[in-house]
Amino acid sequence: MSYYDRGMACFREGRFQEARPLFEAATRLTPDSAGSWKALGLTLLRLNDYGAAAEPLRHACELGPAGEDSCYLEGRVLFVLSRYDESIAPLEKALRNSGQEDRAKIERALALACDKLGNSTEAERWFIAAIDHYRDAKSEDPRLDYGAFLVRQGRAGEAIKPLALALGANPNSFAGNVENGRALLDMDRPADALPFLERAAAINASSSNAQMLLGKTLLRMGRTEEGERILREGRKRWDAANGDARKRWDAANQGSSSVK
Repeated sequence: MSYYDRGMACFREGRFQEARPLFEAATRLTPDSAGSWKALGLTLLRLNDYGAAAEPLRHACELGPAGEDSCYLEGRVLFVLSRYDESIAPLEKALRNSGQEDRAKIERALALACDKLGNSTEAERWFIAAIDHYRDAKSEDPRLDYGAFLVRQGRAGEAIKPLALALGANPNSFAGNVENGRALLDMDRPADALPFLERAAAINASSSNAQMLLGKTLLRMGRTEEGERILREGRKRWDAANGDARKRWDAANQGSSSVK
């Protein structure tokens, strides 16, 4: 049995640590095999080693046939690694070689990358294309991302329609309820925002973001005592979730403003 076959047996059984060296050996022996590189990349993703996964997926993208999703995976991994500019080329290659059923998810990925790069014009173009091609309710809804994008652009009024469509398709979406509430709050409609943010907080009670938005909404409505209480709870959750990062920041900057 080849290294690749042994690696696949481990992969199917969820033994990813054992699969990794087998796929690494397979790529050394057959460096022109797109399948071996992709299998190694997927294994590293299962091990949450995104930094190591990027290079095998790059090889898989370069070697793989049209219709494979290796280029899309490479682009998404680079996005997760905040290497947004590098993610564009593999995503564009994925789009050139994709079937109609995959266009929306690739266009959404391109929109998110362009948004991170500050290219709002290209981001909006890709969001609209993704919405036009969106058919699969099981995949990420680009209408939700587009609505959130419009809110960040200061265009909350325009965001209401795509966000309402996204939430209509998935009423229990945490992100859908949060973004609808955020848009309405930006439009100074706190009473309309309230039920969305209450639902979001109920769906994910541990979310500091939802709690703080809900608290701000209640304050705007004059429900001061309740709003302040919920804001305090949200800040506590944020501190608990970000405490390690804050400690590292404080340690790194300790004494930076003092005069020796």
